[in-house]
Amino acid sequence: MKNLIAFLVISISVVCLLQSCGNNDQPDFRLAKEYRSYNSNDSAAFCEIMKTAFGPNLDKVCDYYKMKLDSIPSWPSGTPQWQWFDDIKEYRITQLYINSAPTDPFSFYPPDEDNPEFGKLSDSIWDLDSLRTLRVYGGLFHGDIPSSNGKGKKMSFINIEQTNISSIPLDIFTLPELGFLAVSSNHRLKRLPKGYESLPPDDREEPAVYLFQYNGFSGKCPGNLTRQMNFAGNNYDSVDWSEWETIDFSSKILKDQMGPFLYYNKIKGTFPEKLLNDTIAILYINTCLSPQDEGYGISGIPSQEEIIKMRTDFKKNHPEFRDHLL
Repeated sequence: MKNLIAFLVISISVVCLLQSCGNNDQPDFRLAKEYRSYNSNDSAAFCEIMKTAFGPNLDKVCDYYKMKLDSIPSWPSGTPQWQWFDDIKEYRITQLYINSAPTDPFSFYPPDEDNPEFGKLSDSIWDLDSLRTLRVYGGLFHGDIPSSNGKGKKMSFINIEQTNISSIPLDIFTLPELGFLAVSSNHRLKRLPKGYESLPPDDREEPAVYLFQYNGFSGKCPGNLTRQMNFAGNNYDSVDWSEWETIDFSSKILKDQMGPFLYYNKIKGTFPEKLLNDTIAILYINTCLSPQDEGYGISGIPSQEEIIKMRTDFKKNHPEFRDHLL
């Protein structure tokens, strides 16, 4: 009898459970639980980023992505990318890609850049304290990239491309986990931030790589040759040879930390006589500075045919450089 009663109790419980699951009037507690697990500060920061970026065009962007800002499950994957952290039982935003014109690269430009209503990159990006990857693309964005103000401690990858931004903050170079910073094809970006030349060396075991190609840089290339910079495709017209003469060429080559790369600029000048008998210096500088735009270049340096032979002979006699001097 006891077994029969137990069986009936269990059966009734199962039937009730099945009925409750099939009742459309019942809330979906699984969805509610999942929704609550998204970090509220991250979701609020993302909403602010979108509003600051798109302004009156925000509805068009949301329609394109079929998303609603007040419904996190509707946000498309990658815009932003959430990651579950089991230790805190929460989803956090770790990657963010903002395309200013998802349907048309020439749409959504600010009507008046002297008094824009939108098109700014909000400083709320730095409130995403689990963010590791940031990608910003498109001509809508203009003005300043906001300073991190001591935040962004987990940021490791930043790519800002084909925008109308005009300045970047100095502290972006000192983010503790930064491994890759690409700020390229931003033609209104005319210079590096004040104080760049005084930055200390990035002496981490794996220092960051910086790509600043095809911006609007001109004049003399700034000093501070301790960082792995690529300035290809700008309009620099000269370098400070006295600083280049201090480079430990062999060490930088063997560590694969060459630079700055300045090919396809508008640099003219004479190769330092002091370095003409230094084969490794010639190979290093040729790699970094050749070729230049048509009509420009370094005089007094061996021809490309001579340099090719020089490189071949050097690698033959110094096998430790074979995998580093390509």
